[in-house]
Amino acid sequence: LEAGVNYRGLAGKLFVKSNVYYTLWTDRTQNIGIVNQDGSEGFVFVQGMNQLHTGLEVEAAFQPINLFRLDMAASYGMWQYTDDVSGTYKDYESGGAEEVTYNYYVKDLKVGDAPQTQLALAGSIFPVQNFEAQLVYKYYDRYYADWDPFTRTDPSITTDPWQSPAYGLFEFHATYDLPVHVSGAKIRLFAHVFNLLDTEYVRDATDNSRFNSFDGDHDADDAEVYFGLPRWINIGLNIYY
Repeated sequence: LEAGVNYRGLAGKLFVKSNVYYTLWTDRTQNIGIVNQDGSEGFVFVQGMNQLHTGLEVEAAFQPINLFRLDMAASYGMWQYTDDVSGTYKDYESGGAEEVTYNYYVKDLKVGDAPQTQLALAGSIFPVQNFEAQLVYKYYDRYYADWDPFTRTDPSITTDPWQSPAYGLFEFHATYDLPVHVSGAKIRLFAHVFNLLDTEYVRDATDNSRFNSFDGDHDADDAEVYFGLPRWINIGLNIYY
């Protein structure tokens, strides 16, 4: 379910777009190999690993004069698992029917691998015709490490996956369309600077890494992390018709 509102005001200088959403992801499954009564191998599908995603998203643009525009985008989400999950089947591997139960304790744990709070601000200037320069700030928070819900088999552990530190990045972008044509082709110069302040940050992480986990209690010393790129610059030109 999703609902939103668009608003335009101040004689067309301000535009705001907002929406709220409610999304239920149902029946994520795990395949478990088993031995059937006749000796053949098969699979049991444990279902019910449900997620609830709710949140608010806002975009806005304000251009008070032709030379300047301010843009903003923000989102705040609450993404979590809704229920503990269990499944039972009969295993004939030992010759008799043995009932096996799988339990996964994930109720109210946060979904990982994406920031649930995001903010972007951009200021653009247009000092001369065909030239644009833009400074962008991006902020990310409540970024839980990626994790496998089918590893949560201990009912005493209700800890959320590790949350990486919040971070903010600046970027700079500029383009200029040259006032000349070559055989009908247009030429655009561009320059981009990413991570302008050379910020050190964790771009991605895996909770309780099977390679690097220390004591398995879902904190920083159990996370496998990937750092973001340092400052880097991209300069070039485009030729287009």
